[in-house]
Amino acid sequence: YRIANQMRSFSPDNSIGKIFSNHWKNTESFFPIIGKLPFCREASGLCKTRPGGRSLRLRGKGKWPKCHSMNFVCRWFLVACAVAVGAAGAGCGRGGGEGDGDAGRRADGPLVLALGQEIPPYVYIDRVSGEVSGIDVDIVRAAADRLGRKLVFRTMPFVEILPTVKNKLADFAAAAITITDGRRHDVDFSDSYAEEGCAFLYRAGEEPPTMIRAESLRVGVVESVTADFYLTRHGIEPFRFGELPEVVAEVAAGRLDAAFYDRPGLVLAAEPYGGALAVTPLETREHYGIAVQKGRPELLEAVNAVIRERKAGGAP
Repeated sequence: YRIANQMRSFSPDNSIGKIFSNHWKNTESFFPIIGKLPFCREASGLCKTRPGGRSLRLRGKGKWPKCHSMNFVCRWFLVACAVAVGAAGAGCGRGGGEGDGDAGRRADGPLVLALGQEIPPYVYIDRVSGEVSGIDVDIVRAAADRLGRKLVFRTMPFVEILPTVKNKLADFAAAAITITDGRRHDVDFSDSYAEEGCAFLYRAGEEPPTMIRAESLRVGVVESVTADFYLTRHGIEPFRFGELPEVVAEVAAGRLDAAFYDRPGLVLAAEPYGGALAVTPLETREHYGIAVQKGRPELLEAVNAVIRERKAGGAP
């Protein structure tokens, strides 16, 4: 996904990035010739697979091989190919006029909000209207209204939203993003509008996980979120996935002992399982903010003004 995001800067129509993002998980079917190469066939024997042969795409210490998928070697071969193609396209794909990294720079153009996975009540799709909704979306939409600008959305995996803003392909990013000093190097953050934290999700009836016990458990996380970083800092190597529903499904099926993630997201993710899954109290406390492209003080002030008004009015 990181490679795909970088490819956007080489490909004005994002064709390379789309190919890489959309088919990263399905390399053999999209590139059948590559999938038949000897080193790809050998690579497929390196990883533990789910029943039915589907790759578990986990990495951890001791219990599973450290690789992302059955086509690990093969995919890095494709990374090299994509970089070569992207570099060649960079010479002929950029002409005069505005660069492709100028989201929202035109005074009358739309502002772009990069959204990660659904995490109600902050970001979600309204099941009745089909509209993108949530606290994060309401804040950014109100900020755009203050500036007299239209707002458009781009959805993508969580791991891509901050690089998208950093590379000026979006003006804002939102998905209950925790404010951290490390992330401030790449983007500006609004004032905090909510305080939440991470917790464990586990199978009801079993002993609740704790940070003390977590090192001996199979714990899943969404890759590159603060829950991932928190466990790693405490010497726990989790199993990483692209989206929260994948992690929750593995816990429900018994292939993981627990999931570690923002507590509001876990509570909502557990609801469809009818009481089979439970969530612990908070293990961490974090502040959420809206990520804003650096060097855009007018956008940052508009967002902060909306947050101040919401707090003064008692809105969540």
